[in-house]
Amino acid sequence: MLAAGQQDWYPGYAMSSMTYATTVATQSGVKKREIENSRGVGWDPYADTADLKQAPLSSRTRLRVAAGQRGRSQQGFVSAINVGGSAGTWDHGRLSPGEYRYFAWSNSRGAFAYTSNPAPF
Repeated sequence: MLAAGQQDWYPGYAMSSMTYATTVATQSGVKKREIENSRGVGWDPYADTADLKQAPLSSRTRLRVAAGQRGRSQQGFVSAINVGGSAGTWDHGRLSPGEYRYFAWSNSRGAFAYTSNPAPF
């Protein structure tokens, strides 16, 4: 990203929750122009959007987290940090996010923000 900017080349970047877009955006030396064409798919609101009001926990998740409950429910493991509070399992049995949302850089907000509603994986 920095090398491209040094050459005045500003391509779009594909991101995911694994790239920690909100962290990238706050790094010193990263210009807004370098990230304004970035888009991604995410499942971790803390990594995807600067506006956590876009990713409120479901009332069911809030109640379970407040009560200290853990484990599996009928719909899978309830996560306090995944989009929608849902999780599932990959075909190899490991936990996976249950839902995702698209995100992109928003010039009006000056930060990354979700651009879609949650959808199941």
